[in-house]
Amino acid sequence: MRVGLIAALLAVSLAAVAGLHMASAGGDKSPPSRRPNIVFFLCDDLGTGDLACLGSQDMKTPNIDALFARGTRLSRHWAGSSVCAPSRCVLLTGRHPGHAVIRSNREVKPEGQASMPADEPSLASYGRHFGDEEPYLGGRGYVPCRRPLTTYAAMITRMDREVGRIVSLLDELKLTDDTIFVFSSDNDGTMPGMGGLDTKRLRSNGRLRDWKGSPYEGGLRVPAVAVWPGRIPAGRVIDAPTGFENWLPTLLDLAGLADRIPRDVDGTSLASAFLGKAAASEERMLYRELTEGTWQAAVDGRWKGIRRAAGPQRLAERGPVELYDLTADPSETKNVADRHPVVLQPDAEEPATDDKPARPRVKEPAG
Repeated sequence: MRVGLIAALLAVSLAAVAGLHMASAGGDKSPPSRRPNIVFFLCDDLGTGDLACLGSQDMKTPNIDALFARGTRLSRHWAGSSVCAPSRCVLLTGRHPGHAVIRSNREVKPEGQASMPADEPSLASYGRHFGDEEPYLGGRGYVPCRRPLTTYAAMITRMDREVGRIVSLLDELKLTDDTIFVFSSDNDGTMPGMGGLDTKRLRSNGRLRDWKGSPYEGGLRVPAVAVWPGRIPAGRVIDAPTGFENWLPTLLDLAGLADRIPRDVDGTSLASAFLGKAAASEERMLYRELTEGTWQAAVDGRWKGIRRAAGPQRLAERGPVELYDLTADPSETKNVADRHPVVLQPDAEEPATDDKPARPRVKEPAG
């Protein structure tokens, strides 16, 4: 049982300096009078169907449900990958897995994951703007468990309680209106049997196909919401494709630091969409790859293409292409590649190299 699920929480607090005025998205220089705090709740292996507000019949998550009700939800949000380490790398750097330095769960001895180079630009590079960072760390590894389903439900209940305690404390300190909350998961629900847990019985991924580690929506699509009382409208849903690479530019933009967004990130700011100033494009494109699983996936509006390698460790060699219409078939039950001939073609401006794979594009040929 992965104890880290309880609350792999990154809580980042921006310096609340009196007299600083934030420039919001679109050049609006109206108050608030100080930069916002940012609290990012990042769960480990939490499925889209593990929250009551998203349809779970087994879990009680009143505090997280309340948080979702206070903000704008992203209904088609992709984690950075379908496994942990590369997903978090995309979150921190704003680069999709075709450009990110961590692209798989690569273990290093004696224990742990291979880390990003110290000089890799990431959210950590903005410490002088964000002030002190105090991450909330859960447990690590797997532990023996006599009643996996009961324990999993208890873990989610505890996580929900801790989310509620953090939000209640900020309410008590009258800091909520100056705080942006984000809640998400590093990938969708873990595969049935892991740690003795029957996630299929719990419908942890709802109607989505497959599980953690997969290129299908059950590996990539995760719950996500952004809350900022009085600024981000409550009860809204953004249905456009979005992903972890969007958070770095979005949070910097919302904090009035748009000029600090690195030029080479793949993500774009969603600040205007969150603030209700503009609609998010339904034609947004996302790209994912997993070198240890030898697959690539790309979504362009309603269409999603998946390409598997021709053989182990031969990601660049084209295998068969699958195509899914996520609007008509969100569960990815019908491969329509034969009815809608498509190509996953490299971007001509981004040639593939050993350390920088080509970025595929889903395209439906005319006619």
